[in-house]
Amino acid sequence: MIQLHVEELVNSFKVRFSYDKRAVEQIKAIPNAQWRKDAKAWLIPKTSRRALERFIAWASGKEALKAIQRSKVDSAYPTCSKGEPMWAHQLAAFQYLWNRQASLLDLRPGSGKSRIFVDYCLNYPDVKRVLILCPKSFVQGWQAQFEKYGGFPVVCACLDDTAGTVRERVKVGLQAIEEAQRQNILAVVVVNYDVCWREGMSDFLLDAQFDVFGADEIQRLRGAQTRVSKFARRLGAAIPVRIGLSGTAFPETPMDSFGVCRALDASVFGTAFHRFKNRYAVFGGYGNFKVLNYINQNELKEKIDTLRFTMEPEGYELPSEQDIVISLVLPPKVQKLYKTLERDLYAKISTGEIYLANSAVAFTQLQRLCSGVLPVENADGDTTLTEIHTLKQDALRDLLDSFPPTQSVVVICRFHYDLAAVHKITTEVGRVSAEVSGRPGRPLAHIDGGVWVGPETVLAVQGSSGVEGFDLTRGHIMCYYSYTLELGKFSQSRARIRRAGQKEPCTYYHLVVQGGIDQKIRVLLEKKQHVLQGLLAGGI
Repeated sequence: MIQLHVEELVNSFKVRFSYDKRAVEQIKAIPNAQWRKDAKAWLIPKTSRRALERFIAWASGKEALKAIQRSKVDSAYPTCSKGEPMWAHQLAAFQYLWNRQASLLDLRPGSGKSRIFVDYCLNYPDVKRVLILCPKSFVQGWQAQFEKYGGFPVVCACLDDTAGTVRERVKVGLQAIEEAQRQNILAVVVVNYDVCWREGMSDFLLDAQFDVFGADEIQRLRGAQTRVSKFARRLGAAIPVRIGLSGTAFPETPMDSFGVCRALDASVFGTAFHRFKNRYAVFGGYGNFKVLNYINQNELKEKIDTLRFTMEPEGYELPSEQDIVISLVLPPKVQKLYKTLERDLYAKISTGEIYLANSAVAFTQLQRLCSGVLPVENADGDTTLTEIHTLKQDALRDLLDSFPPTQSVVVICRFHYDLAAVHKITTEVGRVSAEVSGRPGRPLAHIDGGVWVGPETVLAVQGSSGVEGFDLTRGHIMCYYSYTLELGKFSQSRARIRRAGQKEPCTYYHLVVQGGIDQKIRVLLEKKQHVLQGLLAGGI
Protein backbone atom coordinates (compact mmCIF):
# COMPACT_ATOMS: atom_id res chain seq x y z
CA MET A 1 0.00 0.00 0.00
CA ILE A 2 1.43 3.37 -1.07
CA GLN A 3 0.24 6.56 0.60
CA LEU A 4 -0.77 9.08 -2.05
CA HIS A 5 -1.71 12.74 -1.85
CA VAL A 6 -3.91 13.86 -4.76
CA GLU A 7 -4.87 17.50 -5.30
CA GLU A 8 -7.21 18.63 -8.09
CA LEU A 9 -6.09 21.73 -10.00
CA VAL A 10 -7.85 23.59 -12.83
CA ASN A 11 -6.52 21.46 -15.71
CA SER A 12 -4.62 18.70 -13.95
CA PHE A 13 -4.09 16.64 -10.81
CA LYS A 14 -1.05 17.03 -8.57
CA VAL A 15 0.13 13.69 -7.16
CA ARG A 16 2.73 13.26 -4.43
CA PHE A 17 4.05 10.12 -2.73
CA SER A 18 7.19 8.89 -1.03
CA TYR A 19 9.69 7.47 -3.50
CA ASP A 20 8.84 3.98 -4.68
CA LYS A 21 10.49 2.55 -7.78
CA ARG A 22 7.44 0.57 -8.89
CA ALA A 23 5.13 3.55 -8.39
CA VAL A 24 7.42 5.80 -10.43
CA GLU A 25 7.42 3.29 -13.29
CA GLN A 26 3.62 3.05 -13.15
CA ILE A 27 2.99 6.81 -13.09
CA LYS A 28 5.46 7.41 -15.93
CA ALA A 29 3.21 5.20 -18.11
CA ILE A 30 0.30 7.65 -17.69
CA PRO A 31 -0.05 9.69 -20.92
CA ASN A 32 1.45 13.21 -20.59
CA ALA A 33 2.45 12.74 -16.94
CA GLN A 34 5.12 15.27 -15.92
CA TRP A 35 7.45 15.40 -12.93
CA ARG A 36 7.64 18.97 -11.57
CA LYS A 37 10.83 19.38 -9.62
CA ASP A 38 9.77 22.77 -8.22
CA ALA A 39 6.56 21.31 -6.77
CA LYS A 40 8.10 17.94 -5.95
CA ALA A 41 5.01 16.33 -7.45
CA TRP A 42 3.67 14.69 -10.57
CA LEU A 43 1.22 16.65 -12.74
CA ILE A 44 -1.36 14.50 -14.51
CA PRO A 45 -3.60 16.25 -17.09
CA LYS A 46 -7.33 15.73 -16.70
CA THR A 47 -7.37 14.14 -20.14
CA SER A 48 -5.56 11.19 -18.48
CA ARG A 49 -8.01 10.93 -15.61
CA ARG A 50 -8.91 7.28 -16.20
CA ALA A 51 -5.25 6.26 -16.22
CA LEU A 52 -4.72 8.13 -12.95
CA GLU A 53 -7.69 6.34 -11.40
CA ARG A 54 -6.17 2.99 -12.33
CA PHE A 55 -2.84 4.08 -10.83
CA ILE A 56 -4.53 5.10 -7.56
CA ALA A 57 -6.42 1.81 -7.39
CA TRP A 58 -3.15 -0.07 -7.94
CA ALA A 59 -1.21 1.95 -5.37
CA SER A 60 -3.74 2.51 -2.59
CA GLY A 61 -6.81 0.40 -3.32
CA LYS A 62 -10.23 1.18 -4.73
CA GLU A 63 -11.34 3.10 -1.63
CA ALA A 64 -8.72 5.72 -2.35
CA LEU A 65 -10.40 6.50 -5.69
CA LYS A 66 -13.00 8.54 -3.81
CA ALA A 67 -10.39 11.28 -3.63
CA ILE A 68 -10.92 12.16 -7.29
CA GLN A 69 -13.88 10.14 -8.58
CA ARG A 70 -17.13 11.94 -9.19
CA SER A 71 -19.99 9.54 -9.74
CA LYS A 72 -23.07 9.87 -11.91
CA VAL A 73 -25.14 12.82 -10.65
CA ASP A 74 -28.72 11.63 -10.23
CA SER A 75 -29.97 15.17 -9.65
CA ALA A 76 -28.65 16.58 -12.94
CA TYR A 77 -31.48 17.59 -15.25
CA PRO A 78 -31.46 19.62 -18.50
CA THR A 79 -33.05 23.02 -17.87
CA CYS A 80 -31.71 24.82 -20.97
CA SER A 81 -33.62 22.76 -23.52
CA LYS A 82 -36.94 22.64 -25.29
CA GLY A 83 -39.25 20.09 -26.84
CA GLU A 84 -40.75 17.04 -25.20
CA PRO A 85 -39.25 15.78 -21.92
CA MET A 86 -36.35 13.35 -22.23
CA TRP A 87 -37.08 9.65 -22.20
CA ALA A 88 -35.92 7.79 -19.12
CA HIS A 89 -32.96 6.20 -20.90
CA GLN A 90 -31.92 9.61 -22.28
CA LEU A 91 -31.98 11.15 -18.82
CA ALA A 92 -29.94 8.24 -17.42
CA ALA A 93 -27.32 8.76 -20.15
CA PHE A 94 -27.33 12.54 -19.57
CA GLN A 95 -26.62 12.02 -15.88
CA TYR A 96 -23.89 9.50 -16.69
CA LEU A 97 -22.10 12.11 -18.82
CA TRP A 98 -22.40 14.88 -16.28
CA ASN A 99 -19.06 14.62 -14.49
CA ARG A 100 -17.00 12.49 -16.86
CA GLN A 101 -14.13 13.42 -19.14
CA ALA A 102 -14.49 10.44 -21.50
CA SER A 103 -17.71 8.60 -22.34
CA LEU A 104 -19.11 6.31 -25.00
CA LEU A 105 -22.87 6.40 -25.51
CA ASP A 106 -23.35 2.92 -26.95
CA LEU A 107 -27.11 3.09 -27.38
CA ARG A 108 -29.20 1.44 -30.05
CA PRO A 109 -29.79 3.44 -33.25
CA GLY A 110 -32.74 5.78 -32.96
CA SER A 111 -32.58 6.13 -29.18
CA GLY A 112 -32.01 9.90 -29.30
CA LYS A 113 -28.26 10.15 -28.68
CA SER A 114 -27.99 13.54 -30.39
CA ARG A 115 -30.63 14.95 -27.99
CA ILE A 116 -28.52 13.74 -25.04
CA PHE A 117 -25.39 15.37 -26.46
CA VAL A 118 -27.15 18.68 -27.21
CA ASP A 119 -28.64 18.86 -23.72
CA TYR A 120 -25.24 18.13 -22.16
CA CYS A 121 -23.49 20.88 -24.13
CA LEU A 122 -26.19 23.45 -23.34
CA ASN A 123 -26.51 22.63 -19.66
CA TYR A 124 -23.04 21.74 -18.38
CA PRO A 125 -21.31 24.77 -16.79
CA ASP A 126 -18.62 26.69 -18.67
CA VAL A 127 -19.00 24.89 -22.01
CA LYS A 128 -18.28 27.59 -24.60
CA ARG A 129 -16.90 25.72 -27.61
CA VAL A 130 -18.01 22.35 -28.97
CA LEU A 131 -16.48 20.32 -31.79
CA ILE A 132 -18.45 17.58 -33.52
CA LEU A 133 -16.94 15.11 -35.98
CA CYS A 134 -19.46 13.16 -38.03
CA PRO A 135 -20.06 11.57 -41.45
CA LYS A 136 -20.41 14.04 -44.31
CA SER A 137 -24.16 13.54 -44.69
CA PHE A 138 -24.76 14.41 -41.01
CA VAL A 139 -23.04 17.80 -40.90
CA GLN A 140 -26.06 20.00 -41.66
CA GLY A 141 -28.29 17.85 -39.47
CA TRP A 142 -26.44 18.84 -36.29
CA GLN A 143 -27.48 22.47 -36.66
CA ALA A 144 -31.08 21.28 -36.88
CA GLN A 145 -30.60 19.25 -33.67
CA PHE A 146 -29.41 22.31 -31.73
CA GLU A 147 -32.30 24.35 -33.13
CA LYS A 148 -34.79 21.61 -32.22
CA TYR A 149 -33.65 20.95 -28.65
CA GLY A 150 -31.66 24.06 -27.69
CA GLY A 151 -33.19 26.31 -25.07
CA PHE A 152 -31.18 29.30 -26.30
CA PRO A 153 -29.39 30.27 -29.54
CA VAL A 154 -25.96 29.00 -30.53
CA VAL A 155 -23.58 29.88 -33.34
CA CYS A 156 -23.20 26.74 -35.46
CA ALA A 157 -20.60 26.43 -38.22
CA CYS A 158 -21.25 23.47 -40.54
CA LEU A 159 -17.94 22.98 -42.32
CA ASP A 160 -18.94 20.68 -45.18
CA ASP A 161 -18.67 21.24 -48.95
CA THR A 162 -21.17 24.10 -48.79
CA ALA A 163 -18.61 26.14 -46.84
CA GLY A 164 -16.08 25.98 -49.70
CA THR A 165 -12.44 24.87 -49.70
CA VAL A 166 -10.64 23.71 -46.57
CA ARG A 167 -9.14 27.17 -46.15
CA GLU A 168 -12.55 28.80 -46.52
CA ARG A 169 -14.06 26.34 -44.02
CA VAL A 170 -11.41 27.21 -41.46
CA LYS A 171 -12.24 30.88 -41.93
CA VAL A 172 -15.96 30.17 -41.38
CA GLY A 173 -15.11 28.22 -38.22
CA LEU A 174 -12.96 31.02 -36.82
CA GLN A 175 -15.67 33.59 -37.57
CA ALA A 176 -18.25 31.44 -35.78
CA ILE A 177 -16.07 31.17 -32.67
CA GLU A 178 -15.42 34.92 -32.66
CA GLU A 179 -19.13 35.71 -33.11
CA ALA A 180 -20.12 33.33 -30.31
CA GLN A 181 -17.53 34.90 -28.05
CA ARG A 182 -18.85 38.37 -28.87
CA GLN A 183 -22.42 37.29 -28.03
CA ASN A 184 -21.28 35.18 -25.05
CA ILE A 185 -23.10 32.10 -26.36
CA LEU A 186 -22.11 28.56 -27.35
CA ALA A 187 -20.05 27.98 -30.50
CA VAL A 188 -20.57 24.65 -32.28
CA VAL A 189 -18.23 23.58 -35.09
CA VAL A 190 -19.25 20.53 -37.14
CA VAL A 191 -16.70 18.84 -39.43
CA ASN A 192 -16.92 15.61 -41.39
CA TYR A 193 -14.42 12.83 -40.78
CA ASP A 194 -12.96 12.99 -44.28
CA VAL A 195 -11.70 16.57 -43.84
CA CYS A 196 -10.81 16.96 -40.16
CA TRP A 197 -7.26 15.59 -40.46
CA ARG A 198 -6.25 17.52 -43.57
CA GLU A 199 -3.65 20.29 -43.64
CA GLY A 200 -5.02 23.58 -42.36
CA MET A 201 -8.14 22.09 -40.83
CA SER A 202 -6.21 19.90 -38.36
CA ASP A 203 -4.22 22.86 -37.00
CA PHE A 204 -7.41 24.90 -36.58
CA LEU A 205 -9.19 22.13 -34.66
CA LEU A 206 -6.21 21.46 -32.38
CA ASP A 207 -5.67 25.16 -31.59
CA ALA A 208 -9.30 26.27 -31.14
CA GLN A 209 -9.45 25.31 -27.43
CA PHE A 210 -12.70 23.36 -27.61
CA ASP A 211 -14.31 22.32 -24.33
CA VAL A 212 -16.19 19.30 -25.66
CA PHE A 213 -15.36 16.89 -28.49
CA GLY A 214 -18.25 14.81 -29.82
CA ALA A 215 -17.61 11.92 -32.23
CA ASP A 216 -20.89 11.00 -33.93
CA GLU A 217 -20.98 7.49 -35.41
CA ILE A 218 -17.64 6.96 -33.68
CA GLN A 219 -17.27 3.54 -35.33
CA ARG A 220 -15.76 5.54 -38.21
CA LEU A 221 -12.61 5.73 -36.05
CA ARG A 222 -12.25 1.97 -35.62
CA GLY A 223 -9.50 1.67 -38.24
CA ALA A 224 -6.52 2.12 -35.93
CA GLN A 225 -4.06 2.81 -38.74
CA THR A 226 -6.20 5.35 -40.63
CA ARG A 227 -5.33 9.03 -40.68
CA VAL A 228 -8.66 10.09 -39.24
CA SER A 229 -8.39 7.68 -36.30
CA LYS A 230 -4.85 8.80 -35.50
CA PHE A 231 -5.88 12.46 -35.68
CA ALA A 232 -8.87 11.80 -33.42
CA ARG A 233 -6.43 10.54 -30.80
CA ARG A 234 -4.65 13.90 -30.93
CA LEU A 235 -7.96 15.70 -30.53
CA GLY A 236 -8.87 13.50 -27.59
CA ALA A 237 -5.60 14.41 -25.87
CA ALA A 238 -6.20 18.15 -26.42
CA ILE A 239 -9.89 18.53 -25.47
CA PRO A 240 -11.04 18.09 -21.84
CA VAL A 241 -14.35 16.29 -22.48
CA ARG A 242 -14.76 13.57 -25.14
CA ILE A 243 -18.09 11.92 -25.94
CA GLY A 244 -18.55 9.15 -28.51
CA LEU A 245 -21.98 8.40 -29.96
CA SER A 246 -22.91 5.23 -31.80
CA GLY A 247 -25.56 2.58 -32.11
CA THR A 248 -23.00 0.14 -33.52
CA ALA A 249 -19.74 1.16 -31.86
CA PHE A 250 -17.87 -2.06 -32.75
CA PRO A 251 -19.74 -3.32 -35.82
CA GLU A 252 -17.39 -6.04 -37.07
CA THR A 253 -14.88 -7.46 -34.58
CA PRO A 254 -13.51 -6.81 -31.06
CA MET A 255 -10.47 -5.26 -32.78
CA ASP A 256 -12.69 -2.26 -33.62
CA SER A 257 -12.59 -1.17 -29.97
CA PHE A 258 -8.98 0.06 -30.05
CA GLY A 259 -9.44 3.01 -32.42
CA VAL A 260 -12.75 3.99 -30.82
CA CYS A 261 -11.47 3.95 -27.24
CA ARG A 262 -8.13 5.55 -28.17
CA ALA A 263 -9.94 8.67 -29.38
CA LEU A 264 -11.87 8.99 -26.11
CA ASP A 265 -9.23 7.92 -23.58
CA ALA A 266 -5.87 6.64 -24.82
CA SER A 267 -5.08 5.21 -21.38
CA VAL A 268 -7.72 2.46 -21.73
CA PHE A 269 -5.72 0.37 -24.23
CA GLY A 270 -2.65 2.53 -24.72
CA THR A 271 -1.53 3.84 -28.09
CA ALA A 272 0.33 0.78 -29.47
CA PHE A 273 -2.02 -1.19 -31.69
CA HIS A 274 0.37 -4.15 -32.03
CA ARG A 275 0.32 -4.66 -28.26
CA PHE A 276 -3.46 -4.47 -28.25
CA LYS A 277 -3.72 -7.03 -31.06
CA ASN A 278 -1.44 -9.49 -29.37
CA ARG A 279 -3.25 -9.08 -26.06
CA TYR A 280 -6.74 -9.77 -27.38
CA ALA A 281 -6.31 -11.96 -30.48
CA VAL A 282 -4.28 -14.85 -31.83
CA PHE A 283 -3.08 -14.35 -35.41
CA GLY A 284 -1.94 -16.85 -38.01
CA GLY A 285 -2.35 -17.77 -41.67
CA TYR A 286 -0.49 -16.16 -44.55
CA GLY A 287 1.59 -13.23 -43.32
CA ASN A 288 0.17 -13.72 -39.82
CA PHE A 289 -2.74 -11.41 -40.69
CA LYS A 290 -5.70 -13.71 -40.07
CA VAL A 291 -7.42 -13.74 -36.67
CA LEU A 292 -7.54 -17.35 -35.50
CA ASN A 293 -9.12 -16.69 -32.14
CA TYR A 294 -10.04 -13.89 -29.74
CA ILE A 295 -8.64 -14.06 -26.20
CA ASN A 296 -8.96 -12.13 -22.91
CA GLN A 297 -12.41 -10.93 -23.95
CA ASN A 298 -13.68 -10.45 -20.38
CA GLU A 299 -10.79 -8.10 -19.70
CA LEU A 300 -11.49 -6.29 -22.98
CA LYS A 301 -15.14 -5.76 -22.01
CA GLU A 302 -14.21 -4.54 -18.53
CA LYS A 303 -11.92 -1.89 -19.99
CA ILE A 304 -14.50 -0.76 -22.54
CA ASP A 305 -17.09 -0.52 -19.78
CA THR A 306 -14.99 2.07 -17.96
CA LEU A 307 -16.14 4.42 -20.75
CA ARG A 308 -19.39 2.95 -21.98
CA PHE A 309 -22.97 3.74 -21.14
CA THR A 310 -25.32 1.16 -22.61
CA MET A 311 -28.70 -0.31 -21.82
CA GLU A 312 -30.56 -3.58 -22.14
CA PRO A 313 -33.35 -3.65 -24.78
CA GLU A 314 -36.12 -3.43 -22.20
CA GLY A 315 -34.69 -0.15 -20.89
CA TYR A 316 -35.57 1.89 -24.00
CA GLU A 317 -38.73 3.91 -24.49
CA LEU A 318 -39.34 3.32 -28.19
CA PRO A 319 -42.47 2.38 -30.20
CA SER A 320 -43.29 -1.30 -30.57
CA GLU A 321 -42.04 -3.17 -33.63
CA GLN A 322 -42.96 -6.25 -35.62
CA ASP A 323 -41.37 -8.14 -38.51
CA ILE A 324 -43.43 -9.72 -41.28
CA VAL A 325 -41.73 -12.09 -43.72
CA ILE A 326 -43.28 -12.32 -47.18
CA SER A 327 -42.09 -15.69 -48.47
CA LEU A 328 -41.55 -15.92 -52.21
CA VAL A 329 -41.13 -19.09 -54.27
CA LEU A 330 -39.02 -18.96 -57.44
CA PRO A 331 -40.60 -20.32 -60.64
CA PRO A 332 -39.43 -23.91 -61.42
CA LYS A 333 -37.07 -22.87 -64.21
CA VAL A 334 -35.48 -20.20 -62.05
CA GLN A 335 -35.16 -22.65 -59.16
CA LYS A 336 -33.27 -25.00 -61.47
CA LEU A 337 -30.99 -22.15 -62.58
CA TYR A 338 -30.36 -21.17 -58.96
CA LYS A 339 -29.37 -24.70 -57.94
CA THR A 340 -27.10 -25.08 -60.97
CA LEU A 341 -25.25 -21.86 -60.17
CA GLU A 342 -25.06 -22.79 -56.50
CA ARG A 343 -23.50 -26.14 -57.38
CA ASP A 344 -21.37 -25.44 -60.45
CA LEU A 345 -20.84 -21.63 -60.39
CA TYR A 346 -21.80 -21.75 -64.07
CA ALA A 347 -25.00 -21.95 -66.10
CA LYS A 348 -26.10 -21.58 -69.70
CA ILE A 349 -29.43 -19.94 -70.61
CA SER A 350 -31.03 -18.95 -73.92
CA THR A 351 -29.44 -15.48 -74.01
CA GLY A 352 -25.92 -16.49 -73.02
CA GLU A 353 -23.73 -17.88 -70.24
CA ILE A 354 -23.28 -17.03 -66.55
CA TYR A 355 -19.90 -17.41 -64.84
CA LEU A 356 -19.32 -17.04 -61.08
CA ALA A 357 -15.61 -16.71 -60.33
CA ASN A 358 -15.68 -17.87 -56.70
CA SER A 359 -17.88 -18.27 -53.62
CA ALA A 360 -17.75 -14.59 -52.67
CA VAL A 361 -18.93 -13.61 -56.18
CA ALA A 362 -21.55 -16.35 -56.01
CA PHE A 363 -23.10 -14.82 -52.87
CA THR A 364 -23.61 -11.52 -54.67
CA GLN A 365 -24.94 -13.01 -57.90
CA LEU A 366 -27.29 -15.44 -56.15
CA GLN A 367 -28.68 -12.53 -54.17
CA ARG A 368 -29.14 -10.67 -57.46
CA LEU A 369 -30.94 -13.70 -58.85
CA CYS A 370 -33.30 -13.60 -55.86
CA SER A 371 -34.01 -9.97 -56.80
CA GLY A 372 -34.66 -10.98 -60.41
CA VAL A 373 -31.52 -10.28 -62.50
CA LEU A 374 -28.16 -11.79 -63.46
CA PRO A 375 -25.15 -10.62 -65.51
CA VAL A 376 -25.26 -12.74 -68.68
CA GLU A 377 -22.44 -12.97 -71.22
CA ASN A 378 -23.62 -13.25 -74.84
CA ALA A 379 -21.87 -14.83 -77.83
CA ASP A 380 -19.91 -11.63 -78.54
CA GLY A 381 -18.46 -11.63 -75.04
CA ASP A 382 -20.53 -8.66 -73.85
CA THR A 383 -22.06 -8.89 -70.36
CA THR A 384 -25.39 -7.25 -69.55
CA LEU A 385 -27.80 -7.42 -66.63
CA THR A 386 -30.69 -9.59 -67.76
CA GLU A 387 -34.08 -9.79 -66.07
CA ILE A 388 -34.81 -13.40 -65.05
CA HIS A 389 -38.04 -12.96 -63.07
CA THR A 390 -40.19 -10.24 -61.46
CA LEU A 391 -41.14 -12.00 -58.24
CA LYS A 392 -40.02 -9.22 -55.88
CA GLN A 393 -41.38 -6.48 -58.11
CA ASP A 394 -44.78 -8.13 -58.02
CA ALA A 395 -44.61 -8.55 -54.25
CA LEU A 396 -43.68 -4.88 -53.76
CA ARG A 397 -46.53 -3.82 -56.05
CA ASP A 398 -49.00 -5.83 -53.99
CA LEU A 399 -47.57 -4.43 -50.76
CA LEU A 400 -47.86 -0.80 -51.91
CA ASP A 401 -51.39 -1.41 -53.16
CA SER A 402 -52.35 -2.61 -49.67
CA PHE A 403 -51.52 0.77 -48.08
CA PRO A 404 -53.37 4.08 -48.39
CA PRO A 405 -51.89 6.26 -51.17
CA THR A 406 -50.62 8.78 -48.62
CA GLN A 407 -48.82 6.19 -46.46
CA SER A 408 -45.06 6.80 -46.41
CA VAL A 409 -43.00 3.66 -47.06
CA VAL A 410 -39.23 3.18 -46.90
CA VAL A 411 -37.73 0.45 -49.12
CA ILE A 412 -34.19 -0.79 -48.39
CA CYS A 413 -32.18 -2.19 -51.31
CA ARG A 414 -28.66 -3.42 -51.88
CA PHE A 415 -28.31 -3.15 -55.66
CA HIS A 416 -28.80 -0.27 -58.09
CA TYR A 417 -31.11 -2.47 -60.14
CA ASP A 418 -33.31 -2.92 -57.08
CA LEU A 419 -33.53 0.84 -56.58
CA ALA A 420 -34.58 1.25 -60.21
CA ALA A 421 -37.20 -1.48 -59.76
CA VAL A 422 -38.67 0.37 -56.77
CA HIS A 423 -39.05 3.54 -58.85
CA LYS A 424 -40.65 1.56 -61.67
CA ILE A 425 -43.22 -0.13 -59.42
CA THR A 426 -43.96 3.11 -57.56
CA THR A 427 -44.78 4.83 -60.83
CA GLU A 428 -47.00 1.94 -61.92
CA VAL A 429 -49.11 2.20 -58.75
CA GLY A 430 -49.51 5.97 -59.16
CA ARG A 431 -47.14 7.09 -56.42
CA VAL A 432 -44.09 9.39 -56.35
CA SER A 433 -40.72 8.03 -55.24
CA ALA A 434 -37.32 9.42 -54.39
CA GLU A 435 -33.95 7.96 -53.48
CA VAL A 436 -31.19 8.12 -50.87
CA SER A 437 -28.02 6.62 -52.35
CA GLY A 438 -24.71 7.50 -53.91
CA ARG A 439 -26.06 7.31 -57.47
CA PRO A 440 -25.85 10.56 -59.47
CA GLY A 441 -28.75 11.83 -61.55
CA ARG A 442 -31.46 10.07 -59.54
CA PRO A 443 -34.66 11.51 -58.00
CA LEU A 444 -33.09 12.61 -54.72
CA ALA A 445 -35.14 12.63 -51.56
CA HIS A 446 -36.06 15.93 -49.97
CA ILE A 447 -33.97 15.87 -46.78
CA ASP A 448 -33.89 18.96 -44.55
CA GLY A 449 -31.51 18.85 -41.62
CA GLY A 450 -31.38 15.07 -41.89
CA VAL A 451 -35.20 14.78 -41.81
CA TRP A 452 -37.30 13.38 -44.67
CA VAL A 453 -39.78 16.14 -45.63
CA GLY A 454 -40.42 15.72 -49.38
CA PRO A 455 -43.71 15.12 -51.23
CA GLU A 456 -42.72 11.58 -52.26
CA THR A 457 -44.47 8.76 -50.41
CA VAL A 458 -41.98 5.98 -51.30
CA LEU A 459 -38.32 6.32 -50.41
CA ALA A 460 -35.80 3.91 -51.96
CA VAL A 461 -32.72 3.72 -49.74
CA GLN A 462 -29.45 1.98 -50.61
CA GLY A 463 -28.52 -0.15 -47.59
CA SER A 464 -24.79 0.54 -47.83
CA SER A 465 -24.82 4.34 -48.15
CA GLY A 466 -28.10 5.79 -46.97
CA VAL A 467 -28.86 4.23 -43.60
CA GLU A 468 -26.89 6.38 -41.14
CA GLY A 469 -28.08 9.58 -39.52
CA PHE A 470 -31.31 10.22 -41.40
CA ASP A 471 -34.63 10.72 -39.63
CA LEU A 472 -37.28 8.88 -41.65
CA THR A 473 -39.90 8.82 -38.87
CA ARG A 474 -42.44 10.31 -41.26
CA GLY A 475 -43.04 6.69 -42.14
CA HIS A 476 -43.46 3.74 -39.82
CA ILE A 477 -43.34 1.04 -42.52
CA MET A 478 -40.10 -0.33 -43.97
CA CYS A 479 -39.64 -3.01 -46.61
CA TYR A 480 -36.40 -4.94 -47.14
CA TYR A 481 -36.26 -5.60 -50.88
CA SER A 482 -32.68 -6.95 -50.60
CA TYR A 483 -30.37 -7.13 -47.60
CA THR A 484 -27.03 -5.46 -47.05
CA LEU A 485 -24.32 -7.88 -45.90
CA GLU A 486 -23.15 -5.50 -43.15
CA LEU A 487 -24.66 -6.14 -39.73
CA GLY A 488 -24.02 -2.58 -38.58
CA LYS A 489 -25.78 -1.11 -41.62
CA PHE A 490 -28.74 -3.43 -41.13
CA SER A 491 -29.14 -2.29 -37.50
CA GLN A 492 -28.82 1.34 -38.56
CA SER A 493 -31.44 0.94 -41.28
CA ARG A 494 -34.08 -0.29 -38.81
CA ALA A 495 -33.49 2.77 -36.65
CA ARG A 496 -34.33 5.20 -39.45
CA ILE A 497 -38.05 4.84 -38.66
CA ARG A 498 -37.96 3.55 -35.07
CA ARG A 499 -36.33 6.40 -33.22
CA ALA A 500 -37.03 9.54 -31.21
CA GLY A 501 -40.05 11.31 -32.72
CA GLN A 502 -41.83 8.18 -33.94
CA LYS A 503 -45.37 7.90 -32.58
CA GLU A 504 -46.61 4.80 -34.43
CA PRO A 505 -45.74 1.11 -34.06
CA CYS A 506 -43.13 0.15 -36.66
CA THR A 507 -43.58 -2.69 -39.14
CA TYR A 508 -40.75 -4.26 -41.14
CA TYR A 509 -41.61 -6.34 -44.21
CA HIS A 510 -39.01 -8.75 -45.61
CA LEU A 511 -39.21 -10.02 -49.20
CA VAL A 512 -37.46 -13.37 -48.79
CA VAL A 513 -37.03 -16.10 -51.41
CA GLN A 514 -37.63 -19.49 -49.81
CA GLY A 515 -34.55 -21.70 -49.79
CA GLY A 516 -32.45 -18.94 -51.33
CA ILE A 517 -29.56 -16.91 -50.02
CA ASP A 518 -32.02 -14.26 -48.79
CA GLN A 519 -33.20 -16.68 -46.15
CA LYS A 520 -29.66 -17.51 -45.02
CA ILE A 521 -28.69 -13.83 -44.78
CA ARG A 522 -31.78 -13.07 -42.72
CA VAL A 523 -30.98 -15.84 -40.23
CA LEU A 524 -27.43 -14.53 -39.78
CA LEU A 525 -28.64 -10.93 -39.33
CA GLU A 526 -31.19 -12.04 -36.74
CA LYS A 527 -28.44 -13.85 -34.83
CA LYS A 528 -26.28 -10.71 -35.08
CA GLN A 529 -23.53 -12.66 -36.81
CA HIS A 530 -21.05 -11.43 -39.42
CA VAL A 531 -22.87 -12.26 -42.66
CA LEU A 532 -20.04 -12.90 -45.12
CA GLN A 533 -18.05 -14.94 -42.60
CA GLY A 534 -21.18 -16.92 -41.76
CA LEU A 535 -21.90 -17.67 -45.41
CA LEU A 536 -18.33 -18.73 -46.07
CA ALA A 537 -18.24 -20.91 -42.97
CA GLY A 538 -21.49 -22.65 -43.83
CA GLY A 539 -21.06 -22.75 -47.55
CA ILE A 540 -23.56 -21.24 -49.94
